[in-house]
Amino acid sequence: MAFCLVPAVAAPADPAWRRAEAEGDREEARAAPMYRSALAAWRQVEAHARRAGDGDGTARARHALDAILLRQRAPEVFRRMVISGRSRDASPLPVSLSAEPGTGGVPSDDALERLAAFMTRAARAHVRSSTREERDTPLLFEALALCLRLRADAMQLRADAAFRKALSLIDDVEPGPRELAGRVRILFKLRDFSAVSTALRSRPIDEESLEVKERHELLSIARDVARLRGDSDEALALTRRINRLNLEKAEEQPPPLSPLGGFITASLPGLRAASATLLSVLATCELEPRSRSIAAYLAGVATLEAGDA
Repeated sequence: MAFCLVPAVAAPADPAWRRAEAEGDREEARAAPMYRSALAAWRQVEAHARRAGDGDGTARARHALDAILLRQRAPEVFRRMVISGRSRDASPLPVSLSAEPGTGGVPSDDALERLAAFMTRAARAHVRSSTREERDTPLLFEALALCLRLRADAMQLRADAAFRKALSLIDDVEPGPRELAGRVRILFKLRDFSAVSTALRSRPIDEESLEVKERHELLSIARDVARLRGDSDEALALTRRINRLNLEKAEEQPPPLSPLGGFITASLPGLRAASATLLSVLATCELEPRSRSIAAYLAGVATLEAGDA
C-alpha cells in the first residue's frame, strides 16, 4: 500500500504589527500587578488623610489614584470623568526612566525590584509595629506607592516602545478595517486620547468587516474617549451599541460571585498560615465592610478546613 504524505498547512502568521502589539501587551501585563499594589498603597494614604481631616492629602491621593487608573485605562476612571463632567490627560511616564541605557542614572530592573520589595517589607513592619507613629503612616505608604509605581513604569516604558513599533509597522501596510481598528486600539494603549478621537473621526471604519471581539474593543474605546471628553450623550449612545452586542456583561453586569470556600484548598500548614494571616489583617487593618466580611469568611473557612475549630 502506497502512502502519500501531505505537508501540513501552517496557520497564517500574525502580521508584524500584531506581533509587536502582543509584545507590548505582555510587558503591560507584567506591570499590572505593580500598579495594583501602588493603587493599594495610595488608598492607604487616602484613607489616613480622610480620617485625619486632611483635605489637601485626600486630594493629592485622589489625583495620584486617578493618574495610575488613567495610565491603566481603567473603565472606572472614564466613568467618573463623564459623571463629573471634567476631562484630563494621562500623566507622562518619568523622563528619568526613559533615558537610554548607559547614559547614567538609570536604575536597573533588579534595583527597582529590590527597592519595591524593601519598601513593601518596611510598610508591613510598620503596620505590625505596636510602637508605630501614626503620623508616619501616610508618608511611608506614599513612599511605597512611589517605589512600586517606578517599577511598573519601567515595564510600561517597554510596553510603550513595542506599541510605538506596532504603530510604525501598521502605517507601512495598506489600511483595511482591521488595520484601522488596530491603529485606534494601539493609540489608546499609548494613552494618546486626542489622537484616538482624531483617528475615529477622520476615517470611518467598516465595523461589519471586523470580528465581534474587535467591534466590541473599538466601540469600548470610542465610548471611553467620549467619557474622557465629558460627552455624556455620545458615551451613552455607544454604551447602548455595546449592550446590543451583548459583550459587556463582565464590565457593566458582573457575574455572580463563585462560592469562595471552593478556593480554600491547600496543605495543613498553608491553611494555618492563611488563617493566621487573614486574622492578623482583620486585627490590624481597617477594611471596607465588604472586604472585612470576605476576609473574615475566608479566615473562618481556612480555620475549619485546618481542623482548628
